Amino acid sequence: MYGEGMAERTLGALLASNSRSSVTVATKVGFPPRYFSMTVPPLMYLRKTVEGGMRRMGVTVPAKRRRELAASSLESCFVGSLRRLGTDYVDILFVHEPTVEEADRIEDVAAWCMQQRRGGRARYIGLAGHAADAATLARRVPDVFDILQVEDSLAGCDADAVLSAGYPLQITYGYFRTMHRERGVSQAEPVDAAGVMQAAFERNPFGAIIVSTRSASRVVDLARLASMRS
Repeated sequence: MYGEGMAERTLGALLASNSRSSVTVATKVGFPPRYFSMTVPPLMYLRKTVEGGMRRMGVTVPAKRRRELAASSLESCFVGSLRRLGTDYVDILFVHEPTVEEADRIEDVAAWCMQQRRGGRARYIGLAGHAADAATLARRVPDVFDILQVEDSLAGCDADAVLSAGYPLQITYGYFRTMHRERGVSQAEPVDAAGVMQAAFERNPFGAIIVSTRSASRVVDLARLASMRS
């Protein structure tokens, strides 16, 4: 759903000029791209511009997307992802933001997920989303999900739900966003990036931490922090 498939096309172009085995690639299924935005990208940019303007004016914009967890839909989405990425397999295939209310549906598609692993189209199967939901579902459907990618925070320690369920922290994200939310300030407000990352590394010392930014210089700074840590 990231850029309605555009992120995968961009990554696919990068993969075409590099050794596939030197890169770890993950993608997600569960929220199909919006068809018209995917086929006519200007519509996506127009929608994002309008929604961004509404948020700045204090108007609540519904973030609801069409949810698809049937095996046939996951198959269609995954095939599209592989095509855009220009690869015949991904290292990690995530089910995107499942909730405990969808436990029965997750059980139904577990066989499809395992088939992707057995068939070599995905080396690992994962759940990505809220920590409590991911941990509960992983325990309910054992031996299916290898990797949990969960939102965490420095104040609320959301990912403790994963630890309490007996799983290690593997991939965590959301440290900057949750900090802004917990402090009640705009995401444009400057923060101590080095301090946030240091605390995040202490929370998750052996896994991977996801960050996102529009600033090239911030990418360099965060990469420097990560290399110093390693």
